[in-house]
Amino acid sequence: MSDLLLVGQSPSEGVGKEFFLHCMDWWFEILEAIEACVDESYPFDALFYRNLFLAPMTPHLTGGEAKNLAEILSACRQRGELGEALSRVIEATLDEDEKDSLEDRLDERLSQVDVFITFLEACGGCRAKWHGVDD
Repeated sequence: MSDLLLVGQSPSEGVGKEFFLHCMDWWFEILEAIEACVDESYPFDALFYRNLFLAPMTPHLTGGEAKNLAEILSACRQRGELGEALSRVIEATLDEDEKDSLEDRLDERLSQVDVFITFLEACGGCRAKWHGVDD
């Protein structure tokens, strides 16, 4: 389980069919930043949970919930809150000799978040797809 695949339940466009990350560490960084950006009124723990014992938390969203999260993340992105949260998360994982790679990693994660937001807007609801696990 080194990669992450979220699948759209009723995609309205091709970009809503799937969201894929090749490295699970990237998802952990994005997930932590999302959790930091949503306020206590957002039901994060009810909508993000583990499907399998060792799997990370993933979203389990209806179409409306996906659009709502896309709006929240888009607003946080525009205000710079998402970038600040990601920067803190990434910086906490870097060794002293890796500090100069912070901006590159931040840019890469923000680009992935932009793709995630676009996916959420068009997915019609989503869930994780785990290889080798029957639906």
